[in-house]
Amino acid sequence: MRDPREGLPGAGREDSPAPPVKGFKERMYDKVKLPLWAVDVIIALLVIALAVTLYLGTRP
Repeated sequence: MRDPREGLPGAGREDSPAPPVKGFKERMYDKVKLPLWAVDVIIALLVIALAVTLYLGTRP
């Protein structure tokens, strides 16, 4: 049987470590060029805006 890794860059090299697999959130943080605290502030403001919208939408 053929090795499925055959022909891939870095395949067969035991001395080079594999790059760590990043999760969805880490990939998104890499794409957004903002400091982490700024992203946290934006998320907090969006949650507050959602709460206000829900509150105002349920008032008689």
